[in-house]
Parts: sequence; structure tokens; C-alpha cells
Amino acid sequence: MNYSLLAQTEKDSAVSKNSKDVLKSLPAPEVSSKRLNYLKLIRIQNLKDLEDEGDLKVKQKPKLEKNESLLDYYNEYSILVDSLFQLEKENFSQNALKPSTLEIIREYSNLTQLTIIIRYVLNKLDINSTSHEQFIRKKLVHAVAEQMKLIAENNQAWYNYNTVEKQWIKGIQIESSNDLFAIGGIQKNNDVDYTGSLKVSISTDLFKMNGLFPTQSYQNIIYGAEVFTPYFKDFTTDSSFNRNDRPHANFKYLGYEFNGISFNYMRRWSFSTKLGIIGSRFGYNFQYFLHRDISLSPYPYGWDAQIAKEGRLGLQVNGKYERLLLKKQADLKSDVVRLVPSASIELAAGHYMTYVEGGINLSSHNFRHRNQDNILRIGKYFTGYDKIWRAKGYMNLNINPRLVIHNTMLEGFGVFSTNEDDANSFAKPSVYKLNGDQVRDFVLFTNFTAGAQFSKFNVFYKYSIKSPEVNIENAMKIDGVSINDRWHHYATLGLSFIL
Repeated sequence: MNYSLLAQTEKDSAVSKNSKDVLKSLPAPEVSSKRLNYLKLIRIQNLKDLEDEGDLKVKQKPKLEKNESLLDYYNEYSILVDSLFQLEKENFSQNALKPSTLEIIREYSNLTQLTIIIRYVLNKLDINSTSHEQFIRKKLVHAVAEQMKLIAENNQAWYNYNTVEKQWIKGIQIESSNDLFAIGGIQKNNDVDYTGSLKVSISTDLFKMNGLFPTQSYQNIIYGAEVFTPYFKDFTTDSSFNRNDRPHANFKYLGYEFNGISFNYMRRWSFSTKLGIIGSRFGYNFQYFLHRDISLSPYPYGWDAQIAKEGRLGLQVNGKYERLLLKKQADLKSDVVRLVPSASIELAAGHYMTYVEGGINLSSHNFRHRNQDNILRIGKYFTGYDKIWRAKGYMNLNINPRLVIHNTMLEGFGVFSTNEDDANSFAKPSVYKLNGDQVRDFVLFTNFTAGAQFSKFNVFYKYSIKSPEVNIENAMKIDGVSINDRWHHYATLGLSFIL
């Protein structure tokens, strides 16, 4: 990052008279309470144009009067941008803006306002603009983008509006789940039920767009897989299965995640789509190498009887919405550890699983300071030109009841119901799957997460407890407990590298 561009000071004199004059002609920069809605702006501007032309209908007048202040608000930034271009009119430097221009940009520390400034800078010129005016625009866009990045890094966790100059990679996260990681002696490493997962996420701004409703966001490109097994230690062949237990299953995928937060930091949401293969060889390979080289467990038989053994194309779509329960905690300036309650709802549909899930959450940080990937705001504190980093810890507890509509990992391939027996399909049905009446509709998840973030990396540990998913007559018993009554314990280890 070119900090010198944004942090340089005028050593020769005070702020120039020109910059003072510009700032005096505009309202003092302050925190914006307005949501960016360019579609509404366009509609109101069209009504204003009709009024100026004398074509405004009587029924349209109340709407214009109600929203005319919105036009005035945006017009302030149009005047500001005109003034910035005027200040730079005689500046022919190839790399730097005038110190007075930079001083004006530094007066704005709110991302919403800076986003509006970038919009007007980009819309300022047309095809008849001179090359010098085009160059001024390029320098202004860069300076405002740098200011936005600096403000975002100091005040929130990866969320930012589109800065035009996109950061290709913000971070890389690797996480893996396994009952091998569960601690405390509550449950043995029996390699059963949700037996393991792997997920690699690359966070980026590359696919961020302005659109008509700009949102503070970041995106993830993901690769991963999830593996489920029965209690297999008494299995003897690759094609074996136990009708008193769950089937083998796995889902391997590539995907995209969008993570956004509202302008007032009260709400956040995530959307993900995954495309992959159900019934691939990944489940066997994952368990084989884990047992051979890490857990020293028996050979993993039974994978020839997994769900969709021949391999089926799997598409999964998830959407999650979260809201803070206390408004005063949305925009806390300090990220001192405290209890922050929130609620969530998640909808999921696809060949992996279709469900509706609610949630109650208690976190040590609010949405702005801890994002959906357990990354905290970077928190760079400046003393002159020195950067001071502080290590930070965090914790999170959430309880999520889930209503399951269809679970391919238990019931066989499908979205809302199993379609493996469809006469029009030439796909081979799974060797073994459960009937709908053997699968519970309600499952409860409890997760506790603890982690720490340092200057360039973040590490976390999440302990999870899942209520029984099946209800099988004469069900398999593990350590004397029927799987119908057995709550499954597993844990996730995660490591993130912040770039």
C-alpha cells in the first residue's frame, strides 16, 4: 500500500488556502447515515428533470418533495468533485496530487461518503475530455481508493465498498473438521457420522461490483469436501454396509461465497453456491490417508457402498441472514471483548442438503469487527509513520436448531426428496440409503469457537455438538449407546493468512 500518498504532510506550509476555501464551501464531513441506493437516486433525478422541463405530473410531485433532500445530499459531492478537478487543473505531476487535494480527501473517513466521491469522479468525464482531465481522474480514483482501503483495514474486518482498484487476495483460510480433534475425553475418536471435512478459502475483492445497491462486502473462492461414515470398524469389504447404521457419503465441491454487511453494521448476510460431485473417491482417500498417517486407525472399508457410488453432480445453494439484537453494539469504536448477542436464519437447498435453520449467537465482537470467517479487523494504529500491531483473542457461542427437508448424505440423491428410483434416470441407485422415516427432521447444533489473531495470521478452534440425525430400528450401538441417542462431538481447526 502507498501509505506515503495518504500520510504525507506539508512540511513547507500549512494547508493551502485553496483547500480551505473548498472545505468552507461544503458541509463539514461527518458520518453518513444514508444507505447507498443509486436506483432511487436515478428515479428522483428523473422526476427533477421532468419538473425542470414542466412535465412533472401532479401525482409525482409529493414523491419528489419527499426525496429532494436526497438530491441535495448527492449534489454536495458533485460540487466537491468539481472542486477537486479544479484544484488539480494546473498540476501536471505524473504520480502525485497536490497536498491540498490530498488534505481534502483525508477529511473524509466514512466509506459511504468516499464511495459517492469515487462515483462522481468516475462519472465526471466524457469521451471529449482531454488527456490531462483523464489523468486527473486516474489520480483521484487511486487516492480515494487508498483512503477507503486504509479506513476499512483500521475499522472493520475485510468489508469495503468497491474501490475500483480491487485487492485480488485478501487472505487464505484452511480449515478441517474431525472427531479426532475433539478434546476433553467426552467422546472417543470413533470415525462415525460427520467424520471429517476440508475447506480452503481464498478471500478476494475481484468479483465485487458497484451496482445500484453498493454493499460493503468481500468474496471467497472455495474448495472443499465433507465426509460421513458409519461405525465402520467391523466392516470387512469395500462393498459392505450395515442396515442398522448410516451409509457412507461425501460431497466434494468448488464454490463461491459472498459476504456482506449493512451500512449501519446492524445486519450481515452471506450467500454461497457450490458445484461438485457426490459419491467421488475423495471420501475414501481422505479417510485412508488420515488413518494411515495421522490417527493410526483401521483400514477404511465400505466406500463402494457409499451414496451415489457412481458419482452424481451436486449443486448446493445457501443463504444466511444475521441481525444484532442490541443496536448500540453495531458501531462500537472499540473492539474490547464483550458479549454481543445476535440472531440468524439460514436457508439451504441442493443435492447435498435442503434445510431451514435458525440461530442464537453470543460473540465477543460485533459484526463489524469479526466477519463470517472469524477474521478480526486488522487494527493498524499509527504513530507517525510507525505501525503498531496488537494480537487479539475472540470467542463465539451459537445454538442452531435445523429443520431438515432432505439430506442426500442419508436418504440418497435428491433435492427435496430422493429421486434415485426415478424410472427416467439411467443412474444406478445407491447400494444402501435410509428411508425418510429413518431420518430425523429436527437436528440441533451447538458450536463454541475460540481463536486469536496476530499481524499476519489467525488461528481458531471450534468445538461442535450435533444431536442424533437418525432413528433406525435395532440401531447400531457404539460404546453401549445407540446411534439413535448418541450426540456427535467433533471439532474444527482453522488457520488464516492475512495478506
